[in-house]
Amino acid sequence: MYLITSPALAQSAFRNKDLSFEPFELEFAQRVLGLSNEDMAPVRAPGVMGGFHRAVHGSLVAEHLHKMNAAMLNEVATYMNGLDETFEVDSLYLWIRSSLTMATAHMLYGSHNPLKQDPTLVDSLWYVVPTSILTLRTY
Repeated sequence: MYLITSPALAQSAFRNKDLSFEPFELEFAQRVLGLSNEDMAPVRAPGVMGGFHRAVHGSLVAEHLHKMNAAMLNEVATYMNGLDETFEVDSLYLWIRSSLTMATAHMLYGSHNPLKQDPTLVDSLWYVVPTSILTLRTY
């Protein structure tokens, strides 16, 4: 993997149609999720990732993104409105991280939110990928 620190080289890379982030994306996902080559075969099929990217991009533009953000923030507001006046927390960072994660999961999954059913999954989502998986070279 390469890390480009020059703005001119970054623009050149973005304009180059032969460069693709897809191989890194797939390798990263396979290692993080612990999937076998057999499990990854359907995802590696031609056109699958392109269709996925188009669907994600179409969902995260203007009106759709605004609706998702509004739903998540409404969930945060509901949660905060339920706090009493003497609310105390051991770690503000962990409380904010957990609250925003739960609100985001509620926005994504609705009533089928797996984090609401098992709040211990929040910590699993924040597991840090071991640095041995990533190799960076700076140019």
